[in-house]
Amino acid sequence: MPRPRLAVVVLVCAVVVTSAPVSRGANIALPSVNPNVRPVGTTTFGNVGAVGFLNDGVNGGSTGSSMFQVPNSTVQGIPPGSRGFGYHLGQAETIRSLDLSQFTGESPLGPRARLADVVVHTAAGTFPFSLPDEDDVTLAFPADVVTSWVMIEPVTQHAGGDPQVGIDELAVNSFAGTLSVARPNVARGRPYTLQGPGWNNVNGNLTDNVLASSNIDLSTSLFNAGPTASGVSIDLDLGQSYLVSALGLAENDYGGAGGRTLISDATLEFADDPTFGTVNATRALTLANVPYQQVEFDPALGRYVRLTFQNVHPNQDGNLGFTEVQLFSVVPEPGAVALLGLAAPLVLRRRG
Repeated sequence: MPRPRLAVVVLVCAVVVTSAPVSRGANIALPSVNPNVRPVGTTTFGNVGAVGFLNDGVNGGSTGSSMFQVPNSTVQGIPPGSRGFGYHLGQAETIRSLDLSQFTGESPLGPRARLADVVVHTAAGTFPFSLPDEDDVTLAFPADVVTSWVMIEPVTQHAGGDPQVGIDELAVNSFAGTLSVARPNVARGRPYTLQGPGWNNVNGNLTDNVLASSNIDLSTSLFNAGPTASGVSIDLDLGQSYLVSALGLAENDYGGAGGRTLISDATLEFADDPTFGTVNATRALTLANVPYQQVEFDPALGRYVRLTFQNVHPNQDGNLGFTEVQLFSVVPEPGAVALLGLAAPLVLRRRG
Protein backbone atom coordinates (compact mmCIF):
# COMPACT_ATOMS: atom_id res chain seq x y z
CA MET A 1 0.00 0.00 0.00
CA PRO A 2 1.45 3.45 -0.85
CA ARG A 3 2.63 5.53 2.06
CA PRO A 4 0.64 8.71 2.86
CA ARG A 5 1.78 11.97 1.35
CA LEU A 6 4.50 13.61 3.38
CA ALA A 7 3.44 16.56 5.51
CA VAL A 8 5.89 19.44 5.34
CA VAL A 9 7.12 21.09 8.51
CA VAL A 10 8.63 24.52 7.91
CA LEU A 11 10.46 26.29 10.71
CA VAL A 12 8.97 29.79 10.97
CA CYS A 13 9.10 31.12 14.53
CA ALA A 14 8.64 27.51 15.72
CA VAL A 15 5.19 27.32 14.06
CA VAL A 16 4.30 24.30 11.95
CA VAL A 17 3.14 24.97 8.38
CA THR A 18 1.73 22.00 6.48
CA SER A 19 1.55 22.07 2.68
CA ALA A 20 2.45 20.02 -0.40
CA PRO A 21 5.75 18.14 -0.38
CA VAL A 22 8.89 20.19 -0.94
CA SER A 23 11.33 19.45 -3.74
CA ARG A 24 13.91 16.85 -2.66
CA GLY A 25 17.44 16.16 -3.78
CA ALA A 26 19.63 13.15 -3.09
CA ASN A 27 19.14 11.34 0.23
CA ILE A 28 22.74 11.38 1.50
CA ALA A 29 21.80 9.15 4.44
CA LEU A 30 21.59 6.18 2.06
CA PRO A 31 24.80 4.10 2.03
CA SER A 32 24.39 3.64 -1.73
CA VAL A 33 24.63 7.42 -2.15
CA ASN A 34 27.05 8.18 0.69
CA PRO A 35 29.21 5.22 1.77
CA ASN A 36 30.67 7.27 4.64
CA VAL A 37 27.38 7.73 6.51
CA ARG A 38 26.90 6.04 9.88
CA PRO A 39 23.57 5.85 11.75
CA VAL A 40 23.63 6.91 15.40
CA GLY A 41 21.29 6.30 18.32
CA THR A 42 20.27 3.80 20.98
CA THR A 43 17.30 1.62 20.14
CA THR A 44 15.15 0.80 23.16
CA PHE A 45 13.92 -2.42 21.53
CA GLY A 46 15.88 -4.92 19.47
CA ASN A 47 19.59 -5.35 18.88
CA VAL A 48 22.11 -2.85 17.55
CA GLY A 49 21.25 -3.76 13.96
CA ALA A 50 17.84 -2.12 14.39
CA VAL A 51 19.48 1.31 14.24
CA GLY A 52 20.43 0.49 10.65
CA PHE A 53 16.75 0.63 9.70
CA LEU A 54 17.10 4.42 9.83
CA ASN A 55 18.77 4.44 6.42
CA ASP A 56 17.88 1.17 4.71
CA GLY A 57 15.71 3.05 2.19
CA VAL A 58 12.57 1.13 3.13
CA ASN A 59 9.55 2.29 5.13
CA GLY A 60 8.85 -1.19 6.39
CA GLY A 61 6.00 -0.27 8.72
CA SER A 62 6.69 -3.03 11.23
CA THR A 63 8.44 -3.77 14.52
CA GLY A 64 11.06 -5.72 12.60
CA SER A 65 11.97 -2.75 10.39
CA SER A 66 12.20 0.10 12.94
CA MET A 67 14.41 1.35 15.73
CA PHE A 68 12.68 2.62 18.88
CA GLN A 69 12.86 5.55 21.26
CA VAL A 70 11.07 6.39 24.54
CA PRO A 71 11.29 10.19 24.95
CA ASN A 72 8.52 10.55 27.55
CA SER A 73 6.60 7.94 29.53
CA THR A 74 4.19 7.53 32.40
CA VAL A 75 3.66 3.82 31.67
CA GLN A 76 4.86 1.55 34.45
CA GLY A 77 7.85 -0.50 33.36
CA ILE A 78 8.75 1.80 30.43
CA PRO A 79 10.99 4.58 31.78
CA PRO A 80 11.49 7.76 29.70
CA GLY A 81 14.67 9.40 28.59
CA SER A 82 15.71 8.70 24.96
CA ARG A 83 17.86 11.62 23.81
CA GLY A 84 17.93 11.24 20.05
CA PHE A 85 18.93 9.58 16.77
CA GLY A 86 20.57 10.63 13.53
CA TYR A 87 23.80 10.36 11.53
CA HIS A 88 27.46 11.04 11.19
CA LEU A 89 27.45 12.01 7.51
CA GLY A 90 31.17 11.36 7.00
CA GLN A 91 31.89 14.84 5.67
CA ALA A 92 30.39 18.32 5.68
CA GLU A 93 27.37 18.44 3.39
CA THR A 94 24.77 21.05 2.45
CA ILE A 95 21.35 19.81 3.49
CA ARG A 96 17.92 21.35 3.03
CA SER A 97 15.44 19.05 4.76
CA LEU A 98 14.85 15.78 6.62
CA ASP A 99 12.14 13.21 5.91
CA LEU A 100 11.03 11.35 9.05
CA SER A 101 8.85 8.23 8.99
CA GLN A 102 7.45 6.79 12.23
CA PHE A 103 5.86 3.43 13.02
CA THR A 104 2.98 3.36 15.50
CA GLY A 105 1.52 -0.15 15.27
CA GLU A 106 1.98 -3.68 16.67
CA SER A 107 1.78 -2.73 20.35
CA PRO A 108 -0.54 -4.35 22.93
CA LEU A 109 -0.75 -0.94 24.65
CA GLY A 110 -2.40 0.69 21.65
CA PRO A 111 -1.08 3.15 19.04
CA ARG A 112 2.44 4.35 19.69
CA ALA A 113 2.85 8.03 20.56
CA ARG A 114 4.34 9.98 17.64
CA LEU A 115 6.92 12.69 18.17
CA ALA A 116 5.44 16.17 18.67
CA ASP A 117 8.24 18.63 19.46
CA VAL A 118 11.83 17.94 18.44
CA VAL A 119 15.11 19.84 18.20
CA VAL A 120 17.42 19.14 15.27
CA HIS A 121 21.10 19.49 16.21
CA THR A 122 23.69 20.21 13.49
CA ALA A 123 27.16 21.76 13.19
CA ALA A 124 25.40 24.96 12.08
CA GLY A 125 23.22 25.19 15.19
CA THR A 126 19.94 23.86 16.59
CA PHE A 127 16.50 24.06 14.97
CA PRO A 128 13.22 23.46 16.88
CA PHE A 129 10.26 21.91 15.06
CA SER A 130 6.68 21.12 16.03
CA LEU A 131 5.42 18.06 14.16
CA PRO A 132 1.86 17.13 13.16
CA ASP A 133 0.41 13.88 14.52
CA GLU A 134 1.24 11.97 11.31
CA ASP A 135 3.53 9.08 10.42
CA ASP A 136 5.47 10.83 7.66
CA VAL A 137 6.70 14.42 7.92
CA THR A 138 9.32 16.63 6.31
CA LEU A 139 11.40 18.96 8.43
CA ALA A 140 12.48 21.81 6.12
CA PHE A 141 15.25 24.09 7.33
CA PRO A 142 14.73 27.86 6.91
CA ALA A 143 17.92 27.92 4.78
CA ASP A 144 20.51 25.45 3.56
CA VAL A 145 22.56 23.98 6.43
CA VAL A 146 26.19 22.88 6.13
CA THR A 147 26.94 20.08 8.57
CA SER A 148 28.82 16.79 8.93
CA TRP A 149 26.32 15.41 11.45
CA VAL A 150 22.64 15.64 12.31
CA MET A 151 20.70 14.49 15.37
CA ILE A 152 16.96 14.67 16.16
CA GLU A 153 16.36 15.22 19.87
CA PRO A 154 12.80 14.18 20.86
CA VAL A 155 11.23 16.61 23.32
CA THR A 156 7.50 15.83 23.53
CA GLN A 157 5.08 13.29 22.06
CA HIS A 158 1.49 13.30 20.87
CA ALA A 159 -1.09 11.25 22.75
CA GLY A 160 -0.82 7.49 22.37
CA GLY A 161 -1.07 4.22 24.25
CA ASP A 162 2.59 3.19 23.95
CA PRO A 163 5.35 5.78 24.54
CA GLN A 164 7.88 3.59 22.70
CA VAL A 165 7.68 5.01 19.19
CA GLY A 166 9.17 3.34 16.13
CA ILE A 167 11.50 5.32 13.87
CA ASP A 168 11.10 3.74 10.47
CA GLU A 169 13.32 5.92 8.28
CA LEU A 170 15.21 9.22 8.38
CA ALA A 171 16.24 10.74 5.05
CA VAL A 172 18.69 13.65 4.77
CA ASN A 173 18.09 15.65 1.60
CA SER A 174 21.01 17.42 -0.11
CA PHE A 175 21.05 19.43 -3.32
CA ALA A 176 24.82 19.70 -3.71
CA GLY A 177 24.96 17.00 -6.39
CA THR A 178 28.32 15.59 -5.27
CA LEU A 179 29.78 14.60 -1.91
CA SER A 180 32.41 16.83 -0.33
CA VAL A 181 35.86 15.61 0.76
CA ALA A 182 35.79 13.59 3.97
CA ARG A 183 37.68 14.90 6.99
CA PRO A 184 39.87 12.04 8.28
CA ASN A 185 39.01 10.45 11.61
CA VAL A 186 42.56 9.72 12.76
CA ALA A 187 41.31 7.74 15.78
CA ARG A 188 39.60 5.13 13.59
CA GLY A 189 41.05 1.69 14.22
CA ARG A 190 43.59 3.01 16.69
CA PRO A 191 44.28 1.42 20.11
CA TYR A 192 43.10 3.02 23.33
CA THR A 193 43.36 2.39 27.06
CA LEU A 194 40.63 2.78 29.69
CA GLN A 195 42.15 4.38 32.76
CA GLY A 196 40.80 4.60 36.30
CA PRO A 197 37.89 2.99 38.19
CA GLY A 198 34.24 2.36 37.36
CA TRP A 199 34.47 0.64 33.97
CA ASN A 200 31.93 -2.14 33.46
CA ASN A 201 30.29 -4.17 30.66
CA VAL A 202 33.29 -3.46 28.45
CA ASN A 203 32.04 -4.98 25.21
CA GLY A 204 32.36 -2.45 22.41
CA ASN A 205 35.27 -1.04 20.45
CA LEU A 206 35.49 2.75 20.71
CA THR A 207 37.33 3.20 17.41
CA ASP A 208 35.62 0.68 15.09
CA ASN A 209 33.41 3.25 13.26
CA VAL A 210 30.19 1.74 14.69
CA LEU A 211 28.13 4.49 16.34
CA ALA A 212 24.86 2.60 16.91
CA SER A 213 23.85 1.05 20.24
CA SER A 214 21.02 -0.75 22.00
CA ASN A 215 19.40 -0.90 25.41
CA ILE A 216 19.54 -4.69 25.56
CA ASP A 217 22.37 -5.53 23.13
CA LEU A 218 25.49 -3.99 24.70
CA SER A 219 27.91 -5.37 22.11
CA THR A 220 28.98 -1.94 20.78
CA SER A 221 29.27 -0.06 24.07
CA LEU A 222 31.21 0.10 27.32
CA PHE A 223 30.18 1.81 30.53
CA ASN A 224 31.40 3.76 33.52
CA ALA A 225 29.29 4.45 36.60
CA GLY A 226 31.53 7.33 37.70
CA PRO A 227 33.11 8.95 34.62
CA THR A 228 34.00 12.17 36.46
CA ALA A 229 36.00 10.35 39.17
CA SER A 230 39.67 11.15 39.56
CA GLY A 231 41.90 9.12 37.25
CA VAL A 232 39.17 8.12 34.78
CA SER A 233 40.13 8.72 31.16
CA ILE A 234 40.20 7.27 27.68
CA ASP A 235 43.76 7.43 26.30
CA LEU A 236 44.22 7.05 22.54
CA ASP A 237 47.38 6.36 20.53
CA LEU A 238 47.02 7.85 17.03
CA GLY A 239 50.24 6.20 15.79
CA GLN A 240 51.83 9.53 14.85
CA SER A 241 51.29 13.21 15.59
CA TYR A 242 48.25 14.76 13.96
CA LEU A 243 46.80 18.25 14.03
CA VAL A 244 43.32 17.60 15.42
CA SER A 245 40.45 20.10 15.41
CA ALA A 246 37.28 18.20 16.38
CA LEU A 247 35.95 15.46 18.66
CA GLY A 248 33.09 13.14 17.77
CA LEU A 249 31.50 11.31 20.70
CA ALA A 250 28.76 8.67 20.47
CA GLU A 251 27.11 7.47 23.69
CA ASN A 252 24.65 4.72 24.65
CA ASP A 253 21.84 6.89 26.04
CA TYR A 254 19.20 4.46 27.36
CA GLY A 255 19.38 1.88 30.15
CA GLY A 256 17.22 0.01 32.62
CA ALA A 257 16.34 3.20 34.51
CA GLY A 258 15.68 5.23 31.35
CA GLY A 259 17.87 7.85 29.76
CA ARG A 260 21.52 7.52 30.73
CA THR A 261 23.67 10.40 31.93
CA LEU A 262 25.63 11.97 29.07
CA ILE A 263 28.88 13.93 29.14
CA SER A 264 28.43 17.71 29.44
CA ASP A 265 32.04 18.87 30.01
CA ALA A 266 35.19 17.13 28.82
CA THR A 267 38.88 17.88 28.38
CA LEU A 268 41.30 16.73 25.70
CA GLU A 269 45.05 16.62 26.38
CA PHE A 270 47.49 16.24 23.48
CA ALA A 271 51.02 14.88 23.93
CA ASP A 272 53.86 13.09 22.18
CA ASP A 273 54.67 11.40 25.49
CA PRO A 274 52.52 8.32 26.27
CA THR A 275 52.71 9.13 29.99
CA PHE A 276 51.44 12.69 29.36
CA GLY A 277 54.36 13.98 31.41
CA THR A 278 54.65 16.79 28.86
CA VAL A 279 51.38 18.03 27.39
CA ASN A 280 51.43 19.94 24.08
CA ALA A 281 47.93 21.39 24.39
CA THR A 282 44.70 21.16 26.36
CA ARG A 283 41.18 21.79 25.05
CA ALA A 284 38.07 22.18 27.24
CA LEU A 285 34.82 21.15 25.54
CA THR A 286 31.12 21.61 26.31
CA LEU A 287 28.68 19.03 24.92
CA ALA A 288 24.91 19.10 24.41
CA ASN A 289 22.56 16.56 26.01
CA VAL A 290 22.35 14.37 22.89
CA PRO A 291 24.01 10.98 22.27
CA TYR A 292 26.14 12.09 19.31
CA GLN A 293 27.78 15.34 18.28
CA GLN A 294 30.97 16.76 16.88
CA VAL A 295 32.67 19.53 18.84
CA GLU A 296 35.10 21.86 17.05
CA PHE A 297 38.12 23.43 18.77
CA ASP A 298 41.37 25.24 17.95
CA PRO A 299 43.74 22.72 16.33
CA ALA A 300 46.05 20.82 18.69
CA LEU A 301 49.00 18.59 17.82
CA GLY A 302 49.90 15.25 19.34
CA ARG A 303 50.19 11.49 18.91
CA TYR A 304 48.61 10.64 22.27
CA VAL A 305 45.24 12.04 23.28
CA ARG A 306 43.67 11.80 26.74
CA LEU A 307 39.91 12.34 27.10
CA THR A 308 38.68 13.14 30.63
CA PHE A 309 35.25 14.10 31.93
CA GLN A 310 34.34 16.86 34.37
CA ASN A 311 30.53 16.99 34.40
CA VAL A 312 27.51 15.04 33.11
CA HIS A 313 23.96 15.85 32.13
CA PRO A 314 21.90 14.43 35.06
CA ASN A 315 19.65 11.97 33.25
CA GLN A 316 17.93 9.03 34.96
CA ASP A 317 20.42 6.14 34.57
CA GLY A 318 23.82 6.91 36.08
CA ASN A 319 25.79 4.19 34.27
CA LEU A 320 27.10 6.21 31.35
CA GLY A 321 27.69 4.37 28.08
CA PHE A 322 30.39 5.12 25.50
CA THR A 323 30.08 3.81 21.94
CA GLU A 324 32.60 5.67 19.76
CA VAL A 325 35.36 8.28 20.06
CA GLN A 326 36.39 10.14 16.90
CA LEU A 327 39.21 12.65 16.40
CA PHE A 328 39.14 14.62 13.17
CA SER A 329 42.34 16.01 11.68
CA VAL A 330 42.65 19.35 9.92
CA VAL A 331 44.32 18.19 6.70
CA PRO A 332 42.53 15.78 4.30
CA GLU A 333 44.24 12.53 3.39
CA PRO A 334 46.84 12.72 0.56
CA GLY A 335 44.53 11.16 -2.02
CA ALA A 336 41.84 13.72 -1.26
CA VAL A 337 44.36 16.55 -1.57
CA ALA A 338 45.41 15.24 -5.00
CA LEU A 339 41.80 15.15 -6.15
CA LEU A 340 41.32 18.71 -4.99
CA GLY A 341 44.41 19.72 -6.95
CA LEU A 342 43.00 18.13 -10.09
CA ALA A 343 39.66 19.83 -9.59
CA ALA A 344 41.13 23.32 -9.17
CA PRO A 345 41.96 23.93 -12.89
CA LEU A 346 38.45 22.85 -13.82
CA VAL A 347 36.99 25.39 -11.45
CA LEU A 348 39.26 28.10 -12.79
CA ARG A 349 38.32 27.32 -16.40
CA ARG A 350 34.62 27.51 -15.58
CA ARG A 351 35.13 30.90 -13.98
CA GLY A 352 37.19 32.22 -16.88
